[in-house]
Amino acid sequence: GLMGGPAQAEKRLDTFVDMPLLLTDPAKAAKDSWVHGAYDYHNNFAFNPNNEPDLHAPWMYSWTGAPWKTSAVLRAARTLFTDTPYGMPGNDDLGTISSWLVFGMAGVFEAQPGSGTYLLSTPMFEKVEIRPTGGRKIEIEAPGASAAKLQYTSDVRIGHRGYDRSWISHADLLRAGKIQF
Repeated sequence: GLMGGPAQAEKRLDTFVDMPLLLTDPAKAAKDSWVHGAYDYHNNFAFNPNNEPDLHAPWMYSWTGAPWKTSAVLRAARTLFTDTPYGMPGNDDLGTISSWLVFGMAGVFEAQPGSGTYLLSTPMFEKVEIRPTGGRKIEIEAPGASAAKLQYTSDVRIGHRGYDRSWISHADLLRAGKIQF
């Protein structure tokens, strides 16, 4: 509301992640438009995937009515992770950055820590299994999923029922058994 509503918030997010370039060349947007150095974010209005304060930003599209853009941002971010000595942006801070990517690639992310609400986005794996301690196994299935191309979810099923939200509560996630994208 303070930004002028969902449309204005979405417009601001689009600028923040350089959405026009991101949709045509995700790797170039991540490499050239986003913050990279440890202190480059001072006076810089751009997405910073190497530091915790910005990690929730891709999922904010869920509240603007454009959750498909979360998938675009995450696929661009994935290009910053490689198998080289400098294979991840920033300092992993005890696993924060790498776990952020893993949850993003799985398609389930708690954007507001401690809220018990997970936002859903298009997975980058065809199948993921989560085995909560003392809980029921959760299978996430996304036939044809790929991290290498822009993909967006058109339908989500929780268990065997259709699902019309871009989020799921912790309790419902644990009960789900299966999430199909």
